Amino acid sequence: MNEDDGLLGPGTDLVVSLSALMLVLLFMVIYFYGGATGVFSALLGETDSQIKMLEDDKRKLEMLINTYERASDDKDMEFGDRIRALYKEIKRYIAKITRLERLIDTLNDNLGKYKKSYKEKEDELAKSTTQVRNLEDLVAELNRQMQKLQSIVAKYESDSEEIIRFSELDGNKFKSGSAEVNEIFRSRLREEVVEKIKKLIPKYGADRVIVEVFGFTDGVPMTNRIIRCPGSCQVDIDSMCNIDETLVAFSRNNGEPPAACSNVELGKLRADVVAKQLRQELANEEEPRLSHVSIFGYSAGQTILPDDNRGLRLASVGDDGQEDARRRFVEVRLNIKPLVNQR
Repeated sequence: MNEDDGLLGPGTDLVVSLSALMLVLLFMVIYFYGGATGVFSALLGETDSQIKMLEDDKRKLEMLINTYERASDDKDMEFGDRIRALYKEIKRYIAKITRLERLIDTLNDNLGKYKKSYKEKEDELAKSTTQVRNLEDLVAELNRQMQKLQSIVAKYESDSEEIIRFSELDGNKFKSGSAEVNEIFRSRLREEVVEKIKKLIPKYGADRVIVEVFGFTDGVPMTNRIIRCPGSCQVDIDSMCNIDETLVAFSRNNGEPPAACSNVELGKLRADVVAKQLRQELANEEEPRLSHVSIFGYSAGQTILPDDNRGLRLASVGDDGQEDARRRFVEVRLNIKPLVNQR
């Protein structure tokens, strides 16, 4: 019977569509459990309501189909009326299925969007994780490089001072009360100090090399002495003590040498004479950077004594009042200025 075939065909498709719909919805509920947005949750709620209505319609349709089958077997006189009623229910049912199919399409679209969004988030998370690991590796490498740099700096700083002593005992004589250096002194200054400074420049740079010159005297008081300055000048100490007025100019290579009126001043004058001589020697070199080396002069006066191990110790009161060639010397100290903010 053609009508029967038409009836049973749609009924079978509807049952299959319901099963497929339930499977799709079950998948979506599992996939988005605990993570769906508010909009997607609302769509799922609407779908759930439609499913409940659809299940009620399905039961009604099954009852109509059963009635149709019994009427067909019993040749019921009201068979035609029931068939028409059945077709009405089927049309209404198909209309609901159409609405549900549109809802499924909407859900599938949202599902695709959420999948794409989650995929992008997963990609971003993976990228961020990779970046974090790369940064960790970079930090570790920087720490290793910093430790290496610190060890290099520590090595440089460990040999940052060298002391060269110019003593009268070695032929580098200062006459009593004198700040004049002899040729032996000047020759050694060129051979030892200048050459060592030249070796320090490539390693540290001229701006980090500091030369400190310390002048030392014996304990003989300066009263009634004649101060012998570099050159031919001789100054009566009672007639003129001008170190306060002339020392700065002399240290800057300007003006005549001053007259010292005390052992402390004599020690300072000796240091400045050597410093000035050293500047001149450096200026005569072809290396222009040598002129940027810092050179300073200091005085220890008669307060320091050399000991037997070529070290230094404080003088005592009993050490004053007599000439002592051991105490008339100059020390040149080569220092390296520490790196700023090295750690």
